[in-house]
Amino acid sequence: MGKEYMGKMHKNDRSKAESFFMNSFTTENIFRGVKRRDYIFLYHIRKCAEEDAENGRVYLSRLAESMDLQMSVISKAVKRLHEKGYVEWITDTEQGRTYVVLTSQVVELMAEEYERMKKGYNKILTEIGEEALEQATQTMIKVKDIIDQI
Repeated sequence: MGKEYMGKMHKNDRSKAESFFMNSFTTENIFRGVKRRDYIFLYHIRKCAEEDAENGRVYLSRLAESMDLQMSVISKAVKRLHEKGYVEWITDTEQGRTYVVLTSQVVELMAEEYERMKKGYNKILTEIGEEALEQATQTMIKVKDIIDQI
């Protein structure tokens, strides 16, 4: 829904709360090739691969530790990423452990997403400035924390 339509809804006695949550910006325009939640997991996989000197292998236990999530959540996410062709899910028979590596397809997609993020971030900086962006970011963090408590 566009802001124009939501503005009309607000004028038609829609609550400020409803208007706030329906008009709040999303990151959908930035994340086009890879969904945001997938990108977050992929980011952590890449980060762990860069930090750990195990030939780019990221063991699920390391990923769970990095993201502070339970193994069951990690396994489901990795299964979803594997089904999308973003990761190879491999069992290390010597160690009896499972690890993942990013596919070349997703490395390319992530590079495109990064360029879009960088372009968007720079545009925001240019238009509102670093100080205003920092203030807005701090406010958004506070709002998120409040919403998380609901």
